[in-house]
Amino acid sequence: MTYVGKPYPAVYATCRALLGDGKLLAVGDNPATDIRGANAAGIDSLLIGGGILKVSLGHVPGEEEARGLCLAAGADPTYVLASFALGE
Repeated sequence: MTYVGKPYPAVYATCRALLGDGKLLAVGDNPATDIRGANAAGIDSLLIGGGILKVSLGHVPGEEEARGLCLAAGADPTYVLASFALGE
């Protein structure tokens, strides 16, 4: 069995194969995997602060704090959002 997920390059290649080479956005809550993987693949990224960072910090980080945590992890998100909810 082969795992295809962030941050492994195969997940981005799979997305490109399915969606084409248009504008892609990787969305995730983990700087070390989600954002670094997108950076390595040359894809824009959206960090969600209300996920794993909220759990580990005990609060939702603001944009400046979230970007600082990403930089410490060797990641640079294109965008930062406090939370993300679909279909209300």
